[in-house]
Amino acid sequence: MLKIPLKLSAAQIQQILYPDGPPKVVVKSKLYSGCYGGNNTNVGDIIVTDVTCKNEPISMENKQIIFLIDESGSMEDVMPAVRNSMLTMRNAFVRLLLPADFPTMTEEMLDVRFSELCTVSIITFSATAQCKWQSIKEQSIKEQNYSTSAYSEVIRNLAADTTTNLGAALELAATKFLPDNATWVIILTDGKANVGDHTTHESFRTLIRNWSSRIKIIPLGYGTEIDPELLSTLGSMIYIDSEEIIAPTLAGIAAEIVTSYGVAAVLAIPRLSVEYEKLPEARDVIGSVRVGTLFNDRSFTHGLVLHGTLLLPEVVQRYIGHGCCLTYYDLQRKTTVRCRFQIQGGNAVPDEVCEKYFAASTARILLGLQKNRDLSYLDLIRRKLEDWQHPIANAYKADVEHVIANITDQRHMLAVHSMASAMSSQNANYAAPGTQTPTVNRAVRDALNDFLLYSQ
Repeated sequence: MLKIPLKLSAAQIQQILYPDGPPKVVVKSKLYSGCYGGNNTNVGDIIVTDVTCKNEPISMENKQIIFLIDESGSMEDVMPAVRNSMLTMRNAFVRLLLPADFPTMTEEMLDVRFSELCTVSIITFSATAQCKWQSIKEQSIKEQNYSTSAYSEVIRNLAADTTTNLGAALELAATKFLPDNATWVIILTDGKANVGDHTTHESFRTLIRNWSSRIKIIPLGYGTEIDPELLSTLGSMIYIDSEEIIAPTLAGIAAEIVTSYGVAAVLAIPRLSVEYEKLPEARDVIGSVRVGTLFNDRSFTHGLVLHGTLLLPEVVQRYIGHGCCLTYYDLQRKTTVRCRFQIQGGNAVPDEVCEKYFAASTARILLGLQKNRDLSYLDLIRRKLEDWQHPIANAYKADVEHVIANITDQRHMLAVHSMASAMSSQNANYAAPGTQTPTVNRAVRDALNDFLLYSQ
């Protein structure tokens, strides 16, 4: 008969809970009751879950990058910025991976080391799509010889052509996905998909619907003719509105990829059955259960309001101590890790939760303003802002009022959309300089030191 010890050590408990090793995140969850919007607005029982990523050694193992570059005719004016972006991205990766050697590297050395260290493909598209370059590491994985051209040569030869068949580029990218890898698909475009089998938002949703949760799409928009709703359908759009934001933005993307160790992270917070009629559905008010990528120094907060504006102490007590879970795919172990945690009891809603609520609510409002700019919607937003009486809300109210005052400026609104996407996903790496977002991770700050920004 198997004998089970009556008392287990902490190490034995850890081994039972996490046979593949401890999780690389710290998750804490508290349930508060009261005004999370301040001054008797937005009252409710709210579960606030904080996810803090630990720092892990950087690596490019089991990570794949696919660039989709628009070469349609309208790209002619922004092509210098695109070339600049691609060279900046190469520099960012090499700077992060080889910080000591980077300052003395020639362009030829940068090309070689980037190709050796990173699994990369470049697909260009206009009327059709074609793969123009694959890194040495990509070719070695697939045991094929595809491209002998230097990375910088391919980038400098990018040229504007005819129409925009983004769907064909995504379909070609799907044929190159590597199993057991996390894949970042980075799109650089200035316009709208106007030819091919996929030109509507719904058709693009259908195209990527069955893609693995380990695949992340990052659309970069150039110029003022982009379709922000389409790009946001594919992923969190980043608007490149000037040469100045290319370096910090793309360094942020590179830092996420290089320092990431987990992808497809999702929170599971069970809803308890309650014997009430017509109880409001639980809803996310800060972030969402889809945490996404775990990378060094990242922090993420999820706020779940359990039952609208109702305060139900007897229900709250049932949630205290309740077991929850964060799952993610560990890139090193190539397995799904489950990080278990319990909901703790909290007291009054702290100011930091109110701050995060106002930031999240502001992001939702700004994303809505990009889609709907008629007077009735603007009046609705203004009435909502009148309820924001908490002092913490003042800065966010000013942000929204500034956007409304510049609602007819398309370039301004695209930049706002990009900023709001970064705020909504709580990803400071992608935020434009000066926005109200958490501290950028240390890898980004390091990447910007002695950074070589090529001008075309």
